[in-house]
Amino acid sequence: MPRLLLNQNKITNAEDILSVTYVGSRKQVVDDVMMGKVDIGGCGCAEVDKAREHGAFEYHAVLIGSFTDIPLGPIFYGRQLDKKVA
Repeated sequence: MPRLLLNQNKITNAEDILSVTYVGSRKQVVDDVMMGKVDIGGCGCAEVDKAREHGAFEYHAVLIGSFTDIPLGPIFYGRQLDKKVA
């Protein structure tokens, strides 16, 4: 998850208030958000595009940011996340 996005939203101490996990692959980030294992994920555009083609991405997740200067970093959250948090 790009720190700039967190900082812009006044979250400067992410590790203190969020559980941050590195899952090892961009595909795993998409899978984990879509399956409800994690609430928020950041990964590559290509993985989101693949999920849209093959796995009903919009039914399971919501894209909340994509950055032209960080092409491997769109941010999205699972639809099961409480709207007050999202």
